[in-house]
Amino acid sequence: MQEETVSGEVLQNVLGKIENTQAYKAGNRAQFSPVNLQFDPTSPLAGKKIAFLGPR
Repeated sequence: MQEETVSGEVLQNVLGKIENTQAYKAGNRAQFSPVNLQFDPTSPLAGKKIAFLGPR
């Protein structure tokens, strides 16, 4: 499987479009913050960088 590289400019454009949506404002930090989940080494996300949306 080939990984796709996304430029910072593309990412900023995407974030700019979603920052005023209700889902972005509500966020998912409370449910999916690393402090609330246990590490699963078999997950396809293991070792990947993941963005957490919402207020800090």
